[in-house]
Amino acid sequence: MSFSSLSASASSFAQSATSSRNKRVSFSNVEVIELPMMVGDGPSIGVPLTVDWKPQERSTFPLEFFEQFRPQRKDKNDLRIGPDSRERVLLKNGCSANEIEQGSRRASTLRKERFYTVQSLRILQQIETCCSERRPAGPTTEDC
Repeated sequence: MSFSSLSASASSFAQSATSSRNKRVSFSNVEVIELPMMVGDGPSIGVPLTVDWKPQERSTFPLEFFEQFRPQRKDKNDLRIGPDSRERVLLKNGCSANEIEQGSRRASTLRKERFYTVQSLRILQQIETCCSERRPAGPTTEDC
């Protein structure tokens, strides 16, 4: 599995100086860039995925051809990749089992750190609320 990036190249740009309604842009080609998947650094469940920005393959097609034969757009739920599928994708793209395990451990550590950060912020909000209720009128914070 690879990630495909699309870019359309502008073939012509016509502009009329007399009216803004006469401005036009047209496209003639679509460039498909396939990017390999690699171990990412996010806090996802399982090993995180990201794209490697070194293209595997580049293809250019006439716009009409691309529109006629392009794959059907995926539903939002179809874009999610489960933990087992992530590992298969990474192994297929040349990642070692060790790299996958390290990526999974980093993601777990990040999830825990985010959890503790959120917990700490909640506690700080409670303390701040408590102190603001007890605080006498005036701009002092030394009572907390």
